[in-house]
Amino acid sequence: ASVLTAVAATVGVPMPDDADRAAVRSSWEEGTTRGVLGSPHFFCGGRDVFCPTLELSRDEDGLHAHRDTARLEAFITACFAGAPS
Repeated sequence: ASVLTAVAATVGVPMPDDADRAAVRSSWEEGTTRGVLGSPHFFCGGRDVFCPTLELSRDEDGLHAHRDTARLEAFITACFAGAPS
């Protein structure tokens, strides 16, 4: 709470109230229901993909992230397939 108070004061925004906390909780619950793995997670029709621009992996040396533009392009192409032009 002290860190959040300091950040809010630094950027000049009020502390979250009960309505803010309820909105965050509702969004989190919806994401859990939909199977969100993290951010960003995109949904398009019956398809969904977590972080489509990155290939993430982990090994004994740690977490590795590699750009995967082909994966993003495939997801976008699939989303717009059959969409009205």
